[in-house]
Amino acid sequence: MDAEVGRLIYSNSLLSQQVGIAVLKIKPVIVLVDRLWELHCLRSLDLQSENGISHVSHYEDCHAALKACVRQHPQWLMDKINNLELNFQFFPELGYLISSLDHPLAVKIWFKNKAMLLEKMPKDRRRSLVYCISRFNDISEINFLTNCLVEKSDYVDGAALAALAKLDPDALLKNIDAGVGFGFVLFCNQWVPDLLHVRPEATRRKLLELAMTDKEKSRILKQALLKYVDEFDIPLLEFFLENFKNKINDNLIDACNGDSMWISVYLSFFNKITKLELLDFMIRYSVVGLEGALVRVAVERIGRFEGGHDYVLEDIRLFLIRLAGYGISELILAELSSDFFRRRYAGLEAAAIGGDVVISVLEKIAGNKVAWSADGTTASEAMRENYHAMVALALLGAREKIIDAIWLSGYPALPIDFMSLLGGARPVPKVMIQRAFEVFANIKNAERGEIVCALAVAWVSADTDFIIPIRNSLKYPELLSVGFVYVCMALQELGDDSDDFMHYANNLLRDEKTRAYGCRALLSIPEKGIKYLMLYLESIPFERWQPFDVEVVRSIFKFERSRDFALRISIKYCLELPDAIFLPLDVVCEDNFPEIRDLIVEIAFRLDYISTSKTMSAIKALVKIAPDRATDAILKHLRKSENSECELCALFVRINPENAVEVFLNLIIDLDRSGAKRENIRAAAGRAIRWLEKDLIDVKLVGFFESSDRKERAIAVDLAGWLPPYRLDAQLEVLIRDENEDLVRGSFFDAMRRRNSEKNLYVLYDDFELAETKMRWALLYTIMQAGDPILLADKNDPLWIGGILGGAPCMYMRYADAEIGRKIKKIP
Repeated sequence: MDAEVGRLIYSNSLLSQQVGIAVLKIKPVIVLVDRLWELHCLRSLDLQSENGISHVSHYEDCHAALKACVRQHPQWLMDKINNLELNFQFFPELGYLISSLDHPLAVKIWFKNKAMLLEKMPKDRRRSLVYCISRFNDISEINFLTNCLVEKSDYVDGAALAALAKLDPDALLKNIDAGVGFGFVLFCNQWVPDLLHVRPEATRRKLLELAMTDKEKSRILKQALLKYVDEFDIPLLEFFLENFKNKINDNLIDACNGDSMWISVYLSFFNKITKLELLDFMIRYSVVGLEGALVRVAVERIGRFEGGHDYVLEDIRLFLIRLAGYGISELILAELSSDFFRRRYAGLEAAAIGGDVVISVLEKIAGNKVAWSADGTTASEAMRENYHAMVALALLGAREKIIDAIWLSGYPALPIDFMSLLGGARPVPKVMIQRAFEVFANIKNAERGEIVCALAVAWVSADTDFIIPIRNSLKYPELLSVGFVYVCMALQELGDDSDDFMHYANNLLRDEKTRAYGCRALLSIPEKGIKYLMLYLESIPFERWQPFDVEVVRSIFKFERSRDFALRISIKYCLELPDAIFLPLDVVCEDNFPEIRDLIVEIAFRLDYISTSKTMSAIKALVKIAPDRATDAILKHLRKSENSECELCALFVRINPENAVEVFLNLIIDLDRSGAKRENIRAAAGRAIRWLEKDLIDVKLVGFFESSDRKERAIAVDLAGWLPPYRLDAQLEVLIRDENEDLVRGSFFDAMRRRNSEKNLYVLYDDFELAETKMRWALLYTIMQAGDPILLADKNDPLWIGGILGGAPCMYMRYADAEIGRKIKKIP
């Protein structure tokens, strides 16, 4: 093996070298360290050359392999430093090796050789020296660091900012003016949190002083502080708001007509505010001069990027929502009043936020005629527009407007959850629905559009007097064919349990286009519908089963009378079509059938399925029949795959709460050392363990806080950041007080930012309960900005968004569900 790796890295092929280097990162070979050093120096030179072919990842991989070898044989590094023949241009690489070396001798190597390194290091490449001074807590070199603040080459200024923030924050505050440049932004995540943690008030005052110095420093500060806006105080926020207001009013015409991406730069800053105190101030400040100017800019931009995405307009929309004022209603009203579909569509998607002032325009849009084409279909744009307008009217409680719009549209597009959007059934005056009764009374002579509208009105009205007229109409299925969806929805909502309705629903099972609605209708009355569903499932070849057919099996499995049937047909389906994407494994695992058990085990351990839901279904089934094997399957997937990490970690904790912390820590460390890029697994593990009992987690994490391995400490701190606020706060503060490793300190500040965000969320939740409609929208959008989407969606977590939205109008929950779903999809 060692010889083969040697052949690879001595090859002249870059690809072969990279393969060998990848192996050495995991399995160091000491005798190859000189060749690694040679390759590393070549990659360093290549990166500095304009015509170099190496990518920065090639340099980083080689450095990682070199570190792994030197960790096992640090004497090589000492010998290399003392090698008088070494070209001084490679001294920076030695500095980086010293600063990143995971070995107890690293600190001795630095102090023994620092004088020579300080003397011989090229003047334009001294960043590695700064890293060493910071890593080894060398406070004797504070003057060297302050002098580095004015050096712009090699990003030394930024590295010095970070080092001083840790070693001597007072010296940094005194000299920080000299360090305002690109490194100021590049290293902001190293120096900003450190300063704010140890000198919060002095840091805010100094930042305000810098911002007020000149426009360029103010611009640089906006970039550097983007992640830390919640750490502002009122004076600092007021300065940036004032700066923005003046700029937009001074350049109003250009902002309306030009590119204006600078507006997004400001708004991306303000839209990150989640602290209620700062949000309240921003709302009060913006009333005069700022909100009106932004409304004018937004209205002027409507439709400018026809068919494209206007980032400036969308940033303004979010800011106006968070201001909870008149501005967002004016913007939505302007969009809804446009003559063009695409311009109206953006307003329709946010129409519920506009409030009562947009209802009349929504009614007009919902009432626009949905034209029928020759093939019996409807125009897609008209249908989409009708759908969103109807939904918005429902969310705003405009039931009577909806009934009027149904007749005007000729073919309304209502979602199947429409009644829940309306807030449930409420009586409607008979005079408003009389026309629908007349259509049913003369259904043979009614046009198909009239029949569809009458069915929709019957559904929305929730008037049980419609049951008999609709039931009588079932004898004319050809007349109801266009509106079969509304037939089902109306009779289900009205509570019809007649045999006529069941026969109608059963007939829908014959057609591919209608059978899903027939299944849903039959399931709504299981006492009568299950017998039809059993016959239906037996009659359809397994090759024609759709995902909803599997869901039907799961549904009828819950009933005693159909349980054996569901189990029998599920076993048969799984054995005949084991490669189907959707299998009812949660049903078949209830049986001890050996072939089924083998199938579940096979699926649970396979890594090559396209469908992650199939794998998770198998693992969950395995939990029921063989928890130990399920544990093995979970760990295999966590090691080898990035799919479903959150679900897998949560499932592991459910099975093995006692050893989850150690297993996750060791797994993450192993993955890290193997070079795998698996950043999301830490978050997945943190979410999973956050509500374990204290005696199962706190003592174990504190034990890892005291580890001599910096990676173990960093990972333990990262996981602790997912615990509820105030858990292990004292222990974390003790750790950071004496912690020199930047890796651990970075994890600490990320953990504290996560905790502070959670504290902000609880304050926002309390305020939401008492707020009026516009302010509720502002708070909800802020919550979506601040909260982890998986925790917001978790009904077992105190942060579950449903906890505050359960008693509120459903428009808030509808938005929250959509936004959480969108954010979860973005999580790799």
